[in-house]
Amino acid sequence: MACEGDSQWKFFDGNFNGAEAFPSSVSDLPLPLLFGCIPLGAVIEAVSGLAGSPEKVPKFASEASTQVESFINGLARLYEFVANLASQPGSIASAAIDSVKHTLDDLLAQAQSYAAPLVADVKTRINQLISALNAVRVEVDKLIDKPIDTAPNLPSLPAAIAAAQTAAANLRSAANAQVAGVSLPSGLRQSLLQVATVIDTFLADVGTVLTLIAQGKTLFTALDDIVGDPSVLTGLLENPTALKTKLDAVEAAITAIRGTLVSFSLLDGAPKKLILEAMDVVVQILAAAGGLLDVLEMLTGDELTIRFDWNPPLASWGFSGPNPPADEALFRANDKKGFLVAVEAKVKKNGSSAPKISVICSLKKFDLVLIAPASFIELNFDKIEFSIDSAAKMNVDVLLDDIKFVGPLSFVETLRDLIPLDGFSDPPYLDITAQGIDAGFDIALPAVSIGVFNLSNLSVGAGFTVPFIGQPLSVRFFFCTREQPFNLTVSLFGGGGFFGITLDPSGIQLLEASFEFGASISVDF
Repeated sequence: MACEGDSQWKFFDGNFNGAEAFPSSVSDLPLPLLFGCIPLGAVIEAVSGLAGSPEKVPKFASEASTQVESFINGLARLYEFVANLASQPGSIASAAIDSVKHTLDDLLAQAQSYAAPLVADVKTRINQLISALNAVRVEVDKLIDKPIDTAPNLPSLPAAIAAAQTAAANLRSAANAQVAGVSLPSGLRQSLLQVATVIDTFLADVGTVLTLIAQGKTLFTALDDIVGDPSVLTGLLENPTALKTKLDAVEAAITAIRGTLVSFSLLDGAPKKLILEAMDVVVQILAAAGGLLDVLEMLTGDELTIRFDWNPPLASWGFSGPNPPADEALFRANDKKGFLVAVEAKVKKNGSSAPKISVICSLKKFDLVLIAPASFIELNFDKIEFSIDSAAKMNVDVLLDDIKFVGPLSFVETLRDLIPLDGFSDPPYLDITAQGIDAGFDIALPAVSIGVFNLSNLSVGAGFTVPFIGQPLSVRFFFCTREQPFNLTVSLFGGGGFFGITLDPSGIQLLEASFEFGASISVDF
């Protein structure tokens, strides 16, 4: 109990330590583990100065009494979301640039294996694009951990974006060019063109950050005029005309920024959903009333709303502890603000209807290296998101940026191109039980036949299991199966085989493979 008391006192002093809030050993209690093996307390960074960073600690908010108070609290909640509206896109953009640069480094390594004259210009253009993206990152990094009201206007960002767009166009031209009448190998060329297209789309989103910051500052100011100072709000409630004017300003600011947010890819998933919902609550109430008296009249009610919001900073983790060297990290947090938990419950005080509960848990922009430092598979996640509503079924959304077979499994790296990275997003099969969640897909591939070469009965699949208690997260992949191996014939020879692997963060749980080859001939005398 002494430790618990010490933690409480540190919290009251404005400090929060994840390792103390979620200790690594408590007798007779199940420990909070990320993916079943990573201590949650170890990846949540210690923070101080909580008075200015309320989103970094678990926060309960109850809205009782009348819906008038709930509406004011809704304005306050939107005020908190808008306050961080510059930092989140900046953090996401910075992580995305890291991911794109990693892809460019891979393409640069591939280019090394080809004749120097053929890829000399391509290598130059890749390096120029990496430099240009670094310049963009310098600008967007200025937004990280900056509240919207102090976020810089980034006057140098448009020029940095334009330079990166030019570098992407140059890379595209180099990929399509011929040297002495010879084109780049098809696989490398298509990869270069694809990454150039992805970068163009990404840079367009980064350019929208400037619009979002300007609109965010306008909305923040409008909200600050109402809920920024409790003493000011008290005066406004006694002056309906002044309050009506300020509410009109909030509505106009929301209308302007909402359109930008809907199509803004750098703020996606749970964070975007929550802020849009907070905006819609305010807009719906204001739009339904012609004047302030109508607003106050329609807001009478008897409902209790309880919310729990948490968006703490994350750290990377390895078996040696938090923030290990990059090559020893089992969990790499590419976006420090990528973890979000939000719960909302609405209960009628008179018990006239069942409670309405919604839960969202999201983890974005991270890597799992199974198992570092030996390493077999590297999973680059765009997001894992769970959401459930009392009026709807659970939704699981898992989106992978990339899958890399490394180390002892590098010989199956060619399978990576066959695996759809969005296969776990609204997957073909999803099984949710009291024990956990199991999602996955499997697809049949067309036969390949070229002259005397024939490859048939092909299939590839993957699965993703997240137990609620007990075992850790596990990932499985297969290329064909023991029951249905691929068939290969080359002239008079033939064979077949399959490959399958199941891993969790503690190691390889199952590895099976078979590759057979021999004579396949029939002679009739």
